[in-house]
Amino acid sequence: MERIDKLKAFIEQDPADCFSRHALALELLKIGDITGAIEVMQALIGINPNHTGTYLHLGKAFERINKLEEALSIYKLGIEASRFVQATHDANELNAALNQLEEEMDL
Repeated sequence: MERIDKLKAFIEQDPADCFSRHALALELLKIGDITGAIEVMQALIGINPNHTGTYLHLGKAFERINKLEEALSIYKLGIEASRFVQATHDANELNAALNQLEEEMDL
């Protein structure tokens, strides 16, 4: 909890701090607070839609709570953002996650 409190303090001091928001979301995922992590990641993408590293984690979080349509949507948005900023590795990871989920859903 100490890390979470520190990250929240950093964000309070600098609400545009994408690094701390991303780290907070990952810490929340570690302790099983999926809903809290999703809220933090959605806020992060709202602040910086080109923070491509967040989309995969957000999509996986939606999958964990069985919100599969939301996961599909996030993966697609992440692929677009990754291509826009030429983050090829992130685009490839998101595309793989999208393809796997579509396969699992028989789409």
